[in-house]
Amino acid sequence: MLIRKKTAFTDRGFTLLEVLVAVGLMGILALGLSEIFRQQIFIQDKVRDRGALEDLRNVVRSVVNCQYSCFMNATRIPANQARWTLTAVCDGKGLKVMVSDSKGKAPVFPGSLFAVNEGYICLYLPEVSPVMPVDAPE
Repeated sequence: MLIRKKTAFTDRGFTLLEVLVAVGLMGILALGLSEIFRQQIFIQDKVRDRGALEDLRNVVRSVVNCQYSCFMNATRIPANQARWTLTAVCDGKGLKVMVSDSKGKAPVFPGSLFAVNEGYICLYLPEVSPVMPVDAPE
């Protein structure tokens, strides 16, 4: 009859408990890494949108000339710019340019896209008729 010797080499492999602990630790590590990647993607999208909005501001500044009429400036502004849509409106104050995405929503972080008088690029104030100075008594 053969007697089996107990040595360290005869019990090979991992126990079920060791495997479960290893899988649990790897799951926690994967969860942490996925959160870091999610935040990185969010920040990258935010920076990309900020750059696109800066480009839109430059486009509007390049085509708007405040010496033209409000209607002429509104027609010169291109409507579609990549994923953003520009809408130019003339009202009593001046030329207002609004930005929206393809779903009609405004950007989340517009910053100071058109910070001139709350979105108004050119203010078309009513012209005041020149008033003749009244001669003061001497």
